Amino acid sequence: MVEILIAVAFLAVCAVSILDAVFSANGQASYAARRNLVLVELKNEVESARGLAANGVLTERNGSEDRELPGIPGKVTVQTVVRLQTGSLTLFDVTCQAQWQDETSSGARTESTKLSTVVWQP
Repeated sequence: MVEILIAVAFLAVCAVSILDAVFSANGQASYAARRNLVLVELKNEVESARGLAANGVLTERNGSEDRELPGIPGKVTVQTVVRLQTGSLTLFDVTCQAQWQDETSSGARTESTKLSTVVWQP
């Protein structure tokens, strides 16, 4: 009888460890999905600048905009900076940065990410 109780206790400890790992992985996957949504938004900003450059109408700018993305609680602030490179008439530095509040099991925290590239305007 004691052997059965020890086996059941061991199985319970194993089950708790497995459930903890599953919940932790689920939280990390949710975070990665939210961050991916923001990165896609920044990539769209860069592609928009490339489209303007391809049409020959890209100009220097510095703007910030609050956006709502599905799956992210609250607003995402996207800042886009387009600057002509020093000494060039056709190369632009494009930097897009996003900042948002991420909800986690331990509370809210501020997250940010940045995407930068160089765009050529013929």
